[in-house]
Amino acid sequence: RRRRALTRRHHNAAYTHLLTDYGPLVRTGSVQNIVTIHDLRFLRGYGSRVRRLFGASMVRRACRHASAIVVPSAPVATELEAHFQARDVVVIPGAPAAFSYVDAAEARSGALFIGRDEPRKALAAARHAARTAGLALQVVDGTTSDEQLASLLASAQWLLAPSLEEGFHRPVVEALAAGTPVLASDIPAHRDRHARGAQGLVLVPAPGRPSGSRAEWPAAVRRLAAPPPAA
Repeated sequence: RRRRALTRRHHNAAYTHLLTDYGPLVRTGSVQNIVTIHDLRFLRGYGSRVRRLFGASMVRRACRHASAIVVPSAPVATELEAHFQARDVVVIPGAPAAFSYVDAAEARSGALFIGRDEPRKALAAARHAARTAGLALQVVDGTTSDEQLASLLASAQWLLAPSLEEGFHRPVVEALAAGTPVLASDIPAHRDRHARGAQGLVLVPAPGRPSGSRAEWPAAVRRLAAPPPAA
């Protein structure tokens, strides 16, 4: 009963780092289990102790029983191999919407943040950086339509991506597809995009974990004082 209750709670929560059915992962003659793992944020202490233990347990089971494991970026694959001795890991990058068809505004202004307000997204750091640099910041979440998001991206001077942990971070790629420069934290997921030739992606040191309600991103403030790269 406790296990079923735990499973229901994780299904209902915003718990996206492990995208799999939480049933037993077993191999039978003609059945193949393909498991997708978005990131390994629990290794960095995100979430409650119960969630971290649950996530580690599910990843171990996936590595032991799954026919294949699909991840969205090379850094996640490297971590799986290092921490869980995973094999048969397939990297399939996330698929961004095609926003390149939107005409950019003649004069871009302000900054944009796309994502939920949760600790690893570091929204408070983005707000601090934009406020200190004198930029208006617009925050949008996953309920925004593609059409609205495309319009917002086409008129923004920057997309701010201060995340402390990501598996792929699709908004970064969508912004670049719209010709919008991205100021992002220097974490493995963003570094992987940069190494693969993402032009217009500027990496700066990530903000520290906030102390209470206080969060700062000094490296971003310094970079925002200079003009953004060409769209």
